[in-house]
Amino acid sequence: MPSSIAWSRVRVRADSGCFGKRLVEFLDTRGWGYTVVAKEYAPIQRSARNGEFRKLRSGWEVGEFRYQPHHWKRPHRFVVVRRPIPQDPVEAGQLTLFKDNKYAYHVLVTNLRAHPWRVWRFYAPHATIEKDVRELLYDYPLGKVPTTIGSPM
Repeated sequence: MPSSIAWSRVRVRADSGCFGKRLVEFLDTRGWGYTVVAKEYAPIQRSARNGEFRKLRSGWEVGEFRYQPHHWKRPHRFVVVRRPIPQDPVEAGQLTLFKDNKYAYHVLVTNLRAHPWRVWRFYAPHATIEKDVRELLYDYPLGKVPTTIGSPM
């Protein structure tokens, strides 16, 4: 990190593969802002479903809760964004989040003080990049990369 940038201005986005005590406590000690997708552990899912939600004009809803995962030093803020499950079965099948009968949920642990929707909007570009990378990997497997090996010059 360049010394000209205050550590308090650093912001980190991470997917659920990075979720855990080690990363969150590291970020907390550095004073960096973060938003990390929470793993779908049962207590987190239960807290996410049971929270109070505020409706947004888009039909999505936002909420938050405080939770202290096992072995963490203190409770943390978790932000929940849920959307109605689409009627189209193909579109509904593409959701990779945890779901109940009515909603698909996104759960993030964060230390940002922003409104839950703003926290989600901060993380969303990272989710889009992951989707784009997956699509590129599926659409252009290494076996299809054109090469000049074996072609006459």
